[in-house]
This record gives sequence, C-alpha cells and structure tokens, in this order.
Amino acid sequence: MNIQTAEWSDVLKVLHQTFQIWSAGLKPDEYYSYTSFQLNHPWSKKNLRYMVYRHGSTIVSSCKLYNLELASRGQVYSIAGLGAVFTGQEYRGLGYATRMLSQIIELCHKQDVKGLLLFSDIGPGFYNKLGFHEVGAREFAVYLSEANNTKSNIAALQQSLSSDCHDIRLAGCETKQIVWLNKLYARWLRRQTYGFLRSDEHWHYKLAKELYLHTKSQWQWPRLELAILESSPQETGYAIFEYSTKTLRVLEVIVPISVQ
Repeated sequence: MNIQTAEWSDVLKVLHQTFQIWSAGLKPDEYYSYTSFQLNHPWSKKNLRYMVYRHGSTIVSSCKLYNLELASRGQVYSIAGLGAVFTGQEYRGLGYATRMLSQIIELCHKQDVKGLLLFSDIGPGFYNKLGFHEVGAREFAVYLSEANNTKSNIAALQQSLSSDCHDIRLAGCETKQIVWLNKLYARWLRRQTYGFLRSDEHWHYKLAKELYLHTKSQWQWPRLELAILESSPQETGYAIFEYSTKTLRVLEVIVPISVQ
C-alpha cells in the first residue's frame, strides 16, 4: 500500500464521500467543478497534488499536498502544505491516515522539503503523534454598532486598523488588482522575519476560489473586499476582509508603505 497522485476518477470518489462535510453550500455538480478548477488552475498544476492511499484497490484515505516557498532573512525554503486530510467513515481507526501521512512526510524528506505546514479542522492531538506542533495565532475583535450599515462597518474598520489612515476605498478584489497587491505584499515581506512568497498566479488562485463560493454557495458566502489604506499619496497599504450581516472578519492587513 502506497500513496499515489490521484486520477480525476479517484478524486470524484473522494468528493462523493466528502460532499456533506466540505461542500460549503455548493450543489454536487458545483462542488465537483470547484475542485476541478483548483486542480487545473495554472498555479495548481505546478504546486498542488491530490494524494490518495489505497487498501488493495480501495481508496481509504486522501489529502491535498501543496508546494510553498517560505522567505526568511534573504533565504527561500521549500515548504509542503497539507490539507483536506480525509478517511472514509468505515475505515477510520485502522491507522490508514497515519500511514498515508507518514509516507508523505518521508516523500518530503526525500525531496529536501524544509518543513510541513498542515491545516486541520480537528484538534492537534492526532497530528502531534506524527511530529507536528500547533502554531499559535493572534486574533482580535472589533465590536460594531449598526452592523447592517456598510458605511458604519468601514468607518470602524478604518479606525481600528490605523490612526494614520485617512482614506479608505472599497472595491472588489478583481484580477486587475492582483499585480498591484502582490507588489505591495512583496515589499512588506522584505521587512518581515519570515513569510510565504506569493506569485500573481497564487493570488488569482486564492481569490478565484473565494469568488466561486461567493457566487455559487447557497450559504450566502461572504465576498472578499479590499480596503485601500493611504496615509499619504506615496504611502499605501491594504486590508482584505469579509463581512456578513453581523460579522466583519479582517483576513490580512499590510500597513501603508512607500510605493515609490
């Protein structure tokens, strides 16, 4: 039994099992199209593999394996990303996911990957046994009055992000803005201890995924919004956020930096 890169027919078998937990309000055909888009996007063709683990001829576990790059102190390191780890209901508790992940870890070592980053919906206990350590996160909350009033939301966001930002404009996160966003992000990243490199293709991949869910999901998936932050005409930053009826989530903030 070994891990293998999945064929589309394999992926469809997994999607049939994961529809109830991961479809995000999409109809079955939309859920399949959503995954097909991810696998066939130009960025994904170079950096994403859908992996399956078989018992005999039966797929018992699966996951997504990403190629990422981490920049730190002038050096670039190859990092693997793991997500969508899944084992069919009837095969759980038999050690298949452990064996699959152990083989993926071994594969990454052979390919000289410097680290593995795993996203999971469950607690860290299972993954700790495989050598993973939980990464801490920082969270903050902004309590807004008149939550249904968009202008009130934006004004509160502006005040909470930076007292220096005197101008904030709302626009859709569209493809034409990706080059500009990545340019600001790259300049910001050079001043950080570490952070993940992004290409224009990666930006498009991530934003297009969110746009698909926003337009297709029956859950009224919130649309990503872009707030442009200016402390002066030469100092520009941005914030990416989403908001629903009562919740505003700030996903990323790049403080104003020189655009000269």
